[in-house]
Amino acid sequence: MRRWLLILVLIVGLTVSARAVDVMEEEQKLLQLDTLETGLPASTQEAMQDYSPSQAADPGTAILNLVKWASGLSLSTLREALRTAAMLLAAALVCSLVRQAGETGGQIAATTGALAITAIFTTGMRSMIGLADTMLADMEAYAKLLLPVMCSAAAASGAVTGAGALYMGSSLFFSLLISLIRTLLIPLIYVFIGLAAAECALPDGRLSGLRQLIGWCVRTVLKGMMYVFTAYLSLTGLLSGSSDEAAVEAARSTLSAAIPVVGAIVSDASEAVLQSARLLRTTAGTFGILAVLAMALIPFAKIGVCFLTMKLTTAVAQLTAEKQHAGLLASLTEAMGILLGIVGCTALMLVFSTCCFMKVVSG
Repeated sequence: MRRWLLILVLIVGLTVSARAVDVMEEEQKLLQLDTLETGLPASTQEAMQDYSPSQAADPGTAILNLVKWASGLSLSTLREALRTAAMLLAAALVCSLVRQAGETGGQIAATTGALAITAIFTTGMRSMIGLADTMLADMEAYAKLLLPVMCSAAAASGAVTGAGALYMGSSLFFSLLISLIRTLLIPLIYVFIGLAAAECALPDGRLSGLRQLIGWCVRTVLKGMMYVFTAYLSLTGLLSGSSDEAAVEAARSTLSAAIPVVGAIVSDASEAVLQSARLLRTTAGTFGILAVLAMALIPFAKIGVCFLTMKLTTAVAQLTAEKQHAGLLASLTEAMGILLGIVGCTALMLVFSTCCFMKVVSG
């Protein structure tokens, strides 16, 4: 069945035009490569204006340009993060001085400090979560354009079985990850922050075990999703690659033998159709990866800056502030790190899917 499907694709492609330029143009229209460019979110159009899904680009130079673009837009976040860090340290130090002065009870100072630190942190954390949620929405919408285009390009280049299996798995896992993040992981981050504040305010750290369990669950879900996803990609490439390659070779042989006189010529011409499809698959995949990176770099950079400043704040607090407040800052830093991991895993899953479409065996 796959053999005759490939023969039909090749014959249709050959009847379009005898010229390679026309074949490329027709394949671009059939694959709808222009949707990858027109479907870009408004926030990334400036970064991607010099690139096209139908033209080759140097990945190293393009990624470097994207990093420069994202770093330039993230400088304001560094100033805000430093301001927040100074406010957190000031709150912790004031509570420490009040407690040492003996003007209030130790538990009252600890509770007041926990509330102040959590309130200051939550203000910035809410904006970072909003930034991550916007990125998730953009990636979810763009994946509905990118994955079908890459599947069609891979199938046109001969990987019929592999492309279908990759598309099914990539769409399923990516949709599942987005749903888990929105309905489970983000709410659990808020629960984690609340438990950290309550742990600081209450004596004896009674909620420490529950807070650690929540953090472990979030990290385990992310790791489990990525492990299962990469295992599926590996098995799909291993099992479908050889059958697709054999189907392509069989289709070429059938073309050469079935059509009298010009069978060999048609078979050779079909190779040009396949090569043009592989070229478009590569250019479209490169453009898609760059687009995903452009969507993820600014949220990742901003959240990463906040995470690093929180790390520095925690280190300073461990030397100057009370033990409870330093522990609270460490827990809040962990929450920011979990959010950073969510952003990174989402982008990596879509990048890995695109790379597998580009590398799937096609004869």
